[in-house]
Amino acid sequence: MRRRPSSLIPLLALIPALAFALDFSPAKNFSDVRSSSPEAAGIAMLTREGIVQGYSGGYFGTARLINRAEFLKIAMKSKNGIGGDARSCFGDVLAGDWFSPFVCAAKDLGIVRGRTSELFFPADPVSYGEALAIVTRLYGYEVTEVPNRDWAEKYYRAAAGRRVDLPVTIRLDQPLKRAHAARLVAAFLAESRGELDNLRLAESGNYSVPSSPGHDPSSQGSAEASVPAAGTGTSSGSSDSSDSSVSSASAKSADEAGFTLPPVSHFLIVGKASDAIAQATIPKDIRIRKISSAQVTLFSEARSVERLELTTITGTVVATLRQRATDNTANYKQIYETEIPIELQPSVSADDDLKLILRAVIRTTQNNGFSDDLLDIRTFAIYLHPENSAETQSVIVPAPFPKNQTAFGHITRCRA
Repeated sequence: MRRRPSSLIPLLALIPALAFALDFSPAKNFSDVRSSSPEAAGIAMLTREGIVQGYSGGYFGTARLINRAEFLKIAMKSKNGIGGDARSCFGDVLAGDWFSPFVCAAKDLGIVRGRTSELFFPADPVSYGEALAIVTRLYGYEVTEVPNRDWAEKYYRAAAGRRVDLPVTIRLDQPLKRAHAARLVAAFLAESRGELDNLRLAESGNYSVPSSPGHDPSSQGSAEASVPAAGTGTSSGSSDSSDSSVSSASAKSADEAGFTLPPVSHFLIVGKASDAIAQATIPKDIRIRKISSAQVTLFSEARSVERLELTTITGTVVATLRQRATDNTANYKQIYETEIPIELQPSVSADDDLKLILRAVIRTTQNNGFSDDLLDIRTFAIYLHPENSAETQSVIVPAPFPKNQTAFGHITRCRA
């Protein structure tokens, strides 16, 4: 007997998406979608576009796993309502199935090939890697092979290069929940319309940039590096204080602590604290009470990095991010984080945007520091508690980030 998708099939509208500006403003369409949650903006937008309606009974099913048929239908509908004729195209996709027009159209376009030549397995949960493969192919992203890595890594990198990957800690083989699926599809749709920055702002609860006809996202200019967005995830680790010295030999236009801003690629000198490798800006209207945690993930383990430090723009260390060490898997060791609540220093003015700098402290040669080690940031997130709120809010610094490489020295001057 062939497996059938769950009887709880979401009611999806059949209205094609229109090429008007996207609306990410809050909505109260579903009882299980909190307006302050990071996925709320994407779900509200997809609902307005007629791409999702959720389940009967007034809930979206944010925590439910989404199966392959459901995800493919949402993805296909986001791309100008793509669908086809109801017909049989796999042994487990028959003409009478509600998902047949979308699966068969996707097969014709080369978006899906099935898990075998004969079966699609529509009722199986879709993994993050499978979902990325579907939407990157659907939206025509350029994909480059990544040797000796997970089969879906190339799709992840294609998405991360355009900032549409999920800004959460999630494995490529992990099944997607409906909340994450909606957030992923919303990002691809927003990026295709030139409104990804607006979505990321809305995910953090900031609707100050209007989603209206005629708005030009490019007018935000260099502010892109400080656009906050929302994410989820868990953290564990430790926090402490350390020496706040900064290597400023390569600084060009630098502030009083010697940081080069915006951050650029650097040689990271063995045994030294680096220049800025990333920068986060927390808008003053968030009114922070305290920072609860921070997390950085890397594309690959950087063994020469002793720790990462989060500092104020004057060089005062706010938090120390340590590498995860309770598991020996490569994925686990690519994460640096701290969870102990960090009370803000009195010197931080509530009337100004809070600028935080991320820098790396490189091991000494006696402590296994070496050259030619690549520090390539994948995600950078800060979690905080606003005033008068018990909820945690997150700021996701958008990728891509400058790549940095460790070295025993750097060139300071050339003379003919």
